[in-house]
Amino acid sequence: MQEVQRTLYFSHYEPMLVVPQFGAWSLTRALTYRDANSENGEVITQFLEMNLAASMDDFQRVYAEVSGIPWVNTMSAAADGRVWYADDGPRATSIAAYSQSKDPDSPHYADQTQLYSMEQFKLVRFTEEDITSDPQLEVVVIRSN
Repeated sequence: MQEVQRTLYFSHYEPMLVVPQFGAWSLTRALTYRDANSENGEVITQFLEMNLAASMDDFQRVYAEVSGIPWVNTMSAAADGRVWYADDGPRATSIAAYSQSKDPDSPHYADQTQLYSMEQFKLVRFTEEDITSDPQLEVVVIRSN
């Protein structure tokens, strides 16, 4: 076995990547990767406390109070025959760092880029309830003859 040394670069978002299809880094372009759970300090606490729960009620309390696993379904079975299943679904935020328009006169030319630079990410709505509760929801009904 041979020792190999590597230099790793990180931005405030996470590690910097070199992906040949995206080209080399430059003063105006670089690629980084951000894990949505990299700052989730509760994930270990969540699993540990659920594993240590002495009852179904204790398990449900830990699940509700800690909130360290926002991306998976959870289930538990108790010795008394009770079964519990939670499908909270994923909880995520996002933003299009490059905005949505190439037209400099459009209000969407740099709006997302500005939000991205201030780390003001938007809630991603996954469930029908989340989608229909969005105050900015606009429904267009298209009827055909």
